[in-house]
Amino acid sequence: YIRSIALVLALALASYLFVRRRFKHALLLLVSVGLLVAPWFVRSSLLPTTGTSVGLGRSYFALYLSSDPYGTERANLSDWIARLAQNARIYLLDVWPNILFTHVTTVSAWLGRLGIFFVASFSVLLLLGFIREFRRGLVHEWHVAFFFLSCIAYLWAVARLVVPIVPFAIYYFWVAICYLLQQMRCRWLSQAARFRHWETYFLLAVCAIVTISALAPDIRHIQRNLRYGLGKPVSLYYSRDAEWSNYLSAMEWIAQNAAPQSIVMCRKADL
Repeated sequence: YIRSIALVLALALASYLFVRRRFKHALLLLVSVGLLVAPWFVRSSLLPTTGTSVGLGRSYFALYLSSDPYGTERANLSDWIARLAQNARIYLLDVWPNILFTHVTTVSAWLGRLGIFFVASFSVLLLLGFIREFRRGLVHEWHVAFFFLSCIAYLWAVARLVVPIVPFAIYYFWVAICYLLQQMRCRWLSQAARFRHWETYFLLAVCAIVTISALAPDIRHIQRNLRYGLGKPVSLYYSRDAEWSNYLSAMEWIAQNAAPQSIVMCRKADL
């Protein structure tokens, strides 16, 4: 489920060393990693190709250069511009806000036209926290930046691609909130006894809301798994999902009507 790109870490470390003017260390790192991964690139290129399948003559890296995931045509400049713009919109207005606050879509719908600003505020806070931490000059932010660039340039924009940097995103979110609270602090609030701990109370409230929002879907998934999953047929588990239900119905029809010697091409053969 988790898609990680280890080579990004090497590029991030090399860039960090380069900025620090440690050129010899950066070059040594790139050469060492290059020698280690070269055999794998050679092996992948020698596999028999199917034209489209990843792992059979087509690496994940090749998908960066393709115009679509199931074709062989190379991406041109307009394809890259469209991909980056679309992926940026998806990550900024869908993926990251839903990761940080699970009920962001529900709240934004309730807010009407102002909902888009509520959704975008989570990505803005995330970016603010990242900038605040990046200014400290540590290597972590280099890795996060390179990793996210590798995701935003990919053919798909989905939450599972950014799972390895989600802990950093949560940290940046809180860094931004703490920074804004410090900026909003008024002199009379800091001196008044009843407002002395208002920042702590506010942070605890936000933390409780975000935590409850994150736990609620998990609880619903547990209830669904207990009710329809354990010891129940697969068809019952997917009966509430039209796409999966139709998929299983097609499988059953093929099993009953196709000739025994037929070859069925299927992505979910285990079902």
